[in-house]
Formats: sequence, C-alpha cells, structure tokens
Amino acid sequence: MEAIKSCLKFMRAPILRGKRLELQGVTVRNGAGEALGAVDGCVAHGESGRPFYVILHGGNALTSKRFPIPIGQIYFDPVGDDAPLVFVTKAQLGRLPEIPCDTLDELDADQIKRMNDAICEVFDPGELPSATEPYDAMWNRPSYRVPEWWPS
Repeated sequence: MEAIKSCLKFMRAPILRGKRLELQGVTVRNGAGEALGAVDGCVAHGESGRPFYVILHGGNALTSKRFPIPIGQIYFDPVGDDAPLVFVTKAQLGRLPEIPCDTLDELDADQIKRMNDAICEVFDPGELPSATEPYDAMWNRPSYRVPEWWPS
C-alpha cells in the first residue's frame, strides 16, 4: 500500500494558554501518581494540525520508548499541580506500540491501522475496530476528541 505522505506529523508540544505550562518535557502521571514518562511532543494531522496523540518518552536508558497517548485521554488534575494525567497503569502503557516519530510520513494505511488498533486495545478494549474500518476512523472516537485545554 502506498505511503500516506503528510498525513501524520510529529511536532513539539504547545504552551498551554491560561496554565502557563509548556507541555514539552513535562512529566505525565497516572491516577496512582506514578510517573509514566515525559512529554516528547505531539502527533497531528500534517495539513490541518489537528492533534491525535501526545507522545510520552518513557522507560530508562536501556528501554527508552515513545508511547502514543490519544489526545482525549490526557487530563489535568484541577486540584493538583496542573500536571497532565492519563488513566493507565504502567503495564497498560507497556502494551502500547512505539510510535516512529522520525518516519511518520513513511507509514502506509495498514501500518497506521495496526498502530491505532493496538492503541484501542489499551484505551477502548470493549470497542475494538472491525477489520474493514479504515485507518483514520479511530480518530473520530471519544479518545481522540480535542480537549478544551488544547490551544485553539
């Protein structure tokens, strides 16, 4: 299958208005307060700029990995320190595919669909996509809704 040039683009994470927080490099925690990794950037649609994933850089020097977190799965603790939260365990995070940020423009539709399906198994396990569902259908699900905190 042909590569989908310019479909996905890796970019630096934005500075959030009103929070005076630059997401780039900020530690993301889960509901148990465990550090999951630092924000390494975002993946967005290459033409529209619509965000799909926040990319976490997790692990250590030997097992370093970039994890894609659907944009709609990132929350901010309103009573905490405004740190980003994602409600997954470390074990669930380890089941996410590594995202090839440096070669996103080389991915074909089948590769993007396999990646999206694996992400769905972690964040929406009861709603796995059908085999005939196109690669980009996942981006219309609630996990990918652009949250209010994302700068417009």
